[in-house]
Amino acid sequence: MEYGCYYNSKVHIAGKKGPLSGLVFSAKDCFDVKGYVTSFGNPGWAESHKVAHHTSDLITQLVESGASLQGKTHLNELTFGLDGQNIHFGMPVNPLGVDRIPGGSSSGSAVSVAAGLADFSLGTDTAGSIRIPASYCGVFGIRPTHSLLSTQGIIPLSQSFDVPGCFARSPEIFTEVLNTLIPKQKEVQFTKAIVPDDVMGVIDPEIRSIFKTVQAKAASIFANINFVTLTPDNLHTLSNLFRTIQGYEVWNNHGKWFKSYKPKVANDVAKRINWASTVTKSSYDSGKKEQELFTKMLVELLGDDSVILMPTAPCHPPLINSSTKEFESHRVKIIKLTSIAGLGGVPEISIPVNCKQGSIGISIIGPKNSERSLVALAVSLQKIFNSV
Repeated sequence: MEYGCYYNSKVHIAGKKGPLSGLVFSAKDCFDVKGYVTSFGNPGWAESHKVAHHTSDLITQLVESGASLQGKTHLNELTFGLDGQNIHFGMPVNPLGVDRIPGGSSSGSAVSVAAGLADFSLGTDTAGSIRIPASYCGVFGIRPTHSLLSTQGIIPLSQSFDVPGCFARSPEIFTEVLNTLIPKQKEVQFTKAIVPDDVMGVIDPEIRSIFKTVQAKAASIFANINFVTLTPDNLHTLSNLFRTIQGYEVWNNHGKWFKSYKPKVANDVAKRINWASTVTKSSYDSGKKEQELFTKMLVELLGDDSVILMPTAPCHPPLINSSTKEFESHRVKIIKLTSIAGLGGVPEISIPVNCKQGSIGISIIGPKNSERSLVALAVSLQKIFNSV
């Protein structure tokens, strides 16, 4: 079957000898590879930019560790979307349901792994661009601690939130790749789980029902499971804060190119970029101060031994033929969930969980710089969650 996940499947760098020898990976086409033009999901970007002179640090690190790069993958244009649609290159096919969207913006990266075309894949996550396609395609996906991994050679969207991360089907490969990328960290023993009750109000009833079973099974791992309200106002306020900071940085990064080149972009992307152009510096500065306060609260809540446990996405992947209004409504719900780790700069892993309705993602959000321990916890949880 053709999954349509590759922008250029001929991009190849052979891996050297190392712990990842024999593994093949793909990379989202916002990562530079020497000798190739990075498309950023838009033909206009490719036409107006030159061939990359250097390969991104992260790809180089993986190749030096033995993995072979085979292909650059499709994405939402300019990485500014969460559904996987691209009016120029099409939408990769979700292997779990051809009538469902794969999620984005790292759509091709998630699909290449879910379809068995790559052992693991690199993506980027700003507002959920790894976590959501991981959930929809039934694979592991991680958004690491902000600034933990190098972003050299990756086209930015919003630097306050952009992080590179990866997908994998196999828990063993997922563990090996993360332990290679992050060789040393203090070991963390997670004893407490926090369930945010305000998040539960955003989740569709069917997913809430599945999550209750997941939560009951999680009791065998955690000494305590506590319910808390994350925001003194509501998640809508939190997602608006995220959008304000993101919007200002998007326009600051790419507004000049957008105005001068006038690229063809999808209507929904154009609306978001045009809105981003209206965010003022004072709103941005105020937003950054609010972000600092939220981060402090979240860090204190997590402490050294707690994780937040919640569904990754608010519902099953929407149908491809959903209306524009339905997609936008879904996007708004998603950001209410994904902005938590984004604003806090903390790591989040989406764990694939099998259920009668297919597969869903269950997220664990942990303290900063706890990835190696968080991956070990994710693998343990997957064993007890499957199937629900």
